This record gives sequence, C-alpha cells and structure tokens, in this order.
Amino acid sequence: MWEGSPYPPVVRQEFSSLDQIERSLKTESRSLDRLEEAYERAKLNSVDGATSATIISNWDTHVQNSYKKPKNAMTLEKLLAKISYNLDQCAAKVDAVPSKKHKDLKSRKKVLSNEIVKLMARADTYLELFKEAQRQQQ
Repeated sequence: MWEGSPYPPVVRQEFSSLDQIERSLKTESRSLDRLEEAYERAKLNSVDGATSATIISNWDTHVQNSYKKPKNAMTLEKLLAKISYNLDQCAAKVDAVPSKKHKDLKSRKKVLSNEIVKLMARADTYLELFKEAQRQQQ
C-alpha cells in the first residue's frame, strides 16, 4: 500500500495554505453564527415596536456578554470590523496562491472564493444594520 501525496512538494504546500484558509473561514463562519444568534436574541428581547437603535443596543449588550475578556471587551462594532477584516485577509491569501501549478488548486481556490463571498455577504448584512441604527441615533 502506497502512502503519500500525489502532488509535488510545491503543490502540497499550496494545498496546505488553502487548508489553513479553510480553517480560518470555518472560524469566521462560527463567529457570524454567534453574531446572528445575538441579533435574533436582541430582537426577541426587545419590546414590540422597538426602534432599530434599541435592538442594536441590545445586540451590542449580547455581544459584549458573550465575548467577555477583561483587557479588551468586544463590542458589536469591533466584532463586525474584525470579521470583515479577517474575511478580507482570507480573500487576499486565496488570491496569493498560484493556481497554475495544478488544476485541482484552481477548483479549490474557486470553492474557497465562493465561500468567502457568501460569508462577506452575511457580514455586510449585519454591518449595514449596525450602520443604519447608528444613523438613526444621530
């Protein structure tokens, strides 16, 4: 029985980079899941007819309670910025992987790029809700 990789070392290294990006995307997806759950809880805990600013305030409270770290508390604004930044970094890393070395790299990059686009759309939805609530507060 033969064990090993069918790819040359350079291509294996590129696949390893894509594996690491995929793990990062799973982490960001879980962060978005928690963010969405906090938003839904904030809506449920708000009285009927509450303004979006009130819902966002409750949402921020839920986020702060679930990310309790004494040194640097995570606010809703910081979390949204962190997720957006991390997704941008993942997109840049996927783009940096050369896909001409092997056809499987190209298809893997496409799958990861599509996943990043989906996660960015989710993040942008919540970022827009946050910005809208900030505009209403002013």
